[in-house]
Amino acid sequence: MKKLLLCLLLAVSFNINAQQFVKKEVTLSLKHHELLIILKKMNTFRSFLIPEKVTEIYLSDILQHIQFEDERYFTQIMPDNEFRLTLKNLPDDVVSDVKYLRFPNKVVYGYDLVTYKDGKITTNNYRAPYVGLYDYTFKPVK
Repeated sequence: MKKLLLCLLLAVSFNINAQQFVKKEVTLSLKHHELLIILKKMNTFRSFLIPEKVTEIYLSDILQHIQFEDERYFTQIMPDNEFRLTLKNLPDDVVSDVKYLRFPNKVVYGYDLVTYKDGKITTNNYRAPYVGLYDYTFKPVK
């Protein structure tokens, strides 16, 4: 019985150790570079810097996301080509500002969610070349 328990413990520990995040520094792929150039054509993202090197995050040999950052944004590219841009330098009344963008047919579509300290959430929709197509504000129920 002790040997069986010991074998189970070893199997579980090997399984847990195998599922660690692995970071790899690679060059930005041509496909993602082209999508970032499309993004830079919008006025909102004109100052966006396109990096040469990015970090790929793997969990058990499965790509979780690609990440890089500049002075304004922390950017994640998900495996389904969704771009998540998190604003780093936030105004005093803002808790988080995250933009979710996709590029179907090489056109920018997406939205951003801005959460304020008072609980209010605003969203802004993007469709290139337009920004702010629809603007919604959600207030917390008291």
